[in-house]
Amino acid sequence: MSTLPTSGSPASSDPVTYRAGTLKYTRLGLMQMLVWLLWGDFIFTLMERVLPSVMALLLKDLGASDMTIQLLSRTVSSVLVFCMSPIVSFSSDRHRGRYGRRMPYMLWTTPFVAVCLILLGFYKDISLWLVGSDNTFFGMDIATMYIFTFGVLIIAFDVFNVFVNDVWFYLFNDVVPPQFFVRFQAIFRMVGTGASAVYSFFIFPNILAEWQWFDGVDNFKVVLVGAGIMYGVGFMLMCYMVKEGKYPKPTPINDGKKGTLEAAGLGALGRRFDNVVASIKIYTKECFTHRFYWYFFLWNMSLTMTGAIGTFVILRNIKSLGISMAQMGSLWGITSIVSIFLMYPAGWIADKFHPVRVYYVLFIVSISKSVLEGVWIFWDFGPMGNFYYMIILSFGFMPFYAVRDLAAGPMQMMLLPKERYGQFCSANGMFRSLVMIGGSIVGALFMGVFSDGNDLLGVDSMGINAYRMWPVWDLIWMLIAFVFLTLLYREWKKRGGMNGFTPPAVGEK
Repeated sequence: MSTLPTSGSPASSDPVTYRAGTLKYTRLGLMQMLVWLLWGDFIFTLMERVLPSVMALLLKDLGASDMTIQLLSRTVSSVLVFCMSPIVSFSSDRHRGRYGRRMPYMLWTTPFVAVCLILLGFYKDISLWLVGSDNTFFGMDIATMYIFTFGVLIIAFDVFNVFVNDVWFYLFNDVVPPQFFVRFQAIFRMVGTGASAVYSFFIFPNILAEWQWFDGVDNFKVVLVGAGIMYGVGFMLMCYMVKEGKYPKPTPINDGKKGTLEAAGLGALGRRFDNVVASIKIYTKECFTHRFYWYFFLWNMSLTMTGAIGTFVILRNIKSLGISMAQMGSLWGITSIVSIFLMYPAGWIADKFHPVRVYYVLFIVSISKSVLEGVWIFWDFGPMGNFYYMIILSFGFMPFYAVRDLAAGPMQMMLLPKERYGQFCSANGMFRSLVMIGGSIVGALFMGVFSDGNDLLGVDSMGINAYRMWPVWDLIWMLIAFVFLTLLYREWKKRGGMNGFTPPAVGEK
């Protein structure tokens, strides 16, 4: 693993130490750990940017319906997270092994994520091989096979990515000293935003272009193969170099006593089943018995609903507003670079006035952006006019979003119990996935009402311009989210707020 200084390391010439659990860092050790985590975050951000940014456009060009796009980009992944995330997070929190409690889950699944990315680059080749000379595969023609093969590979990618996606964010909470949460988060945001800028400027405008970087090889394949190799090698290297500390033993399931089935003489099989039942009871008791946590979950669920039809935003921008991929890439790239310079002052503001207070105030500001984006429902300024209006909105709200988004991560870490952080994050993820499953389908139907028209509701067909209705959906759920955020904020103040907040204990009413 890593050579980073820990509590068991030889004395360093640098006497200053910082602690994160049993980990003890000198200044040099802290910087080493930061560099490797930043490297991992850079790789992770690049990987996470590629597919979501172009999937809707790619599937639309392949002839997929809005419902198919929603199912592959939102619904299926949410079902997997809903089913798998609680198991992964609960077991990760309780795991004690040679490589810690987070690293094993990333070490064993990262290679599979990388392989899936590479295979996605070859989805057309795989489809052509499957249809063969008959140009059909179980009744599917080549056009349908493209969508089918892409969908199967996306699902495989999502299965393995659940492990990495969950545990990666928990690792930060385990290895970073608490006094550096916000500042580290600011640096992480800067690096991640830099990665997004690189992607936006140089990759996104060309990933679906007809011209090719290499003769005979489409750009999508080049990007996906490169992303898979870079992610597989780079992220595995980070996992090897960052070291976790020691953790206290978890509370025994069933309090160390025999469960019902084991006591009935069913042996090891009965014990395993008893442990599953006991784990569910523990999980439920610790996560779902206090209103504070319910406000937290309901706020996040409402926020998730705002993004349930976020898939269609890129289709609105390019297909309806007439903005080109090159223009979108340039805008994203420039805003990313500018926002990097806002990260440090944003971190200072969040530190100075507390992440919870800062987030609450700026959430109110962010609601107004949904209102202003609704202008496109009634007016069209032409492709260049639409682009200029988008520039105004992007730069006008950028300072507020920079501070709000930076405060969000530390805010969550401060609100949830540290010793069961992964468990509560998984519960949150489970609820978010549940509403995304329903929201993605309802969202597709919502868009269908406007794109196809609805005589019963008296709605005329808007065709491709139906994607401009996205702000209506967004505003409704932002207002609902604000209600639950306000209730959560009031509970936070009652429990100490800035003067020593403590999250509700197990069994507390």
